[in-house]
Amino acid sequence: MARFTKSQCRPCPARTQCTSTADSARTVGFPPRELRDLQLRVRAEQQTPEWHAVARNPP
Repeated sequence: MARFTKSQCRPCPARTQCTSTADSARTVGFPPRELRDLQLRVRAEQQTPEWHAVARNPP
């Protein structure tokens, strides 16, 4: 978990797109490494022609 303070968030030009919290701060969570690695692998697999062929014609 990462927390950005008011002093870090307020000057950021993208703050209004990032958070609308009353305290103008932002908390960001990160998934466990194993889940992140699995997501990356599955997303890459979904870009292959083989995956698209199976997705169009399920067994």
